[in-house]
Amino acid sequence: MNFYLLFTLLVFCFISKQILPLNQENRCQKFHSGTFIYDSKFGEVIIVRNKTEDINYRIYPNSYIRTSIRWISPCVAEMRTIEINDTVFSEEEKKKDLNKQSKMYITQTFPDGYAYRIKEEKKQTIRIGKVKIYKGKLSGD
Repeated sequence: MNFYLLFTLLVFCFISKQILPLNQENRCQKFHSGTFIYDSKFGEVIIVRNKTEDINYRIYPNSYIRTSIRWISPCVAEMRTIEINDTVFSEEEKKKDLNKQSKMYITQTFPDGYAYRIKEEKKQTIRIGKVKIYKGKLSGD
């Protein structure tokens, strides 16, 4: 009897370790497109994302950073800054940050958003935070 109980527990543990990451990856996919919001040092930023592009609006629709996005797995994306249109950044900063590459890792999912870690390739800088699903309306919608 003890053998069967131990065997069942081991099988359950093995299956759980296989299924939980799959569920996390499936939950990541719902964040591949949509409208999200997060807090930055400049205030709230709204992200409008589709499968290949991500636009971060500091002030909608005129102040933004546009980024290409390529999902390499359900929870990991490669990103490259392709346009900066925001007066918060100097022309020198814009030139420096243009074509900047980074990887975004969705580290945890929640019903209302996700936690992330972004690693910039050249600087080896890591940023962490939480993004929530944006439920408001964009001006002009």
